[in-house]
Amino acid sequence: MIAITLLVIHLFNLAGYHLFYGYFIAQSDKHLVQQLDKRQYQDDQLLEVKLPLHLPYLTNWNDYERVDGEMEVNGVFYNYVKRKVHNDTLFLLCVPNQPKTQFHQSRHDYASQVNGMSTTGHTSRSVVKKIALSAEFQEPVLKYTIVGTVETFIAPAGYLSAGPHLAFVQDTYKPPRVLA
Repeated sequence: MIAITLLVIHLFNLAGYHLFYGYFIAQSDKHLVQQLDKRQYQDDQLLEVKLPLHLPYLTNWNDYERVDGEMEVNGVFYNYVKRKVHNDTLFLLCVPNQPKTQFHQSRHDYASQVNGMSTTGHTSRSVVKKIALSAEFQEPVLKYTIVGTVETFIAPAGYLSAGPHLAFVQDTYKPPRVLA
């Protein structure tokens, strides 16, 4: 019985606490999104974030629109409430997500106590998240590569040759007559 208890404690310390905190973080996110959908927030709680947009042919929006999303800045989580594009700037209105911030902090503290780690690595991770935030709304560069199908066959003289794939050319057709 003691061995089973120690094994359960060990398994909880390995991955159980991560699942435990993950469940409560997901529930708090779900609850907050429901509150935001019902407009259960104060306008003075909202934080405005401005991000430059380098996209051609942007149109200005007259009003804000409801949007879901989140970001982390310096260890504090924020949920998007509304967004608007004006000129070359994206305006995001965000509300702080205090329960998620507290759950992440307590999960980090628990993990550092169990594993004997220092807490100095947590702030460097949040700085990386802040830098990644500005790149989140940049238009990705799309590259297209057109590859033709080429079939390699052995020519009668024994040399390798490449030609068009014969499956695309079923029959030979004459070009249409010119009507003048």
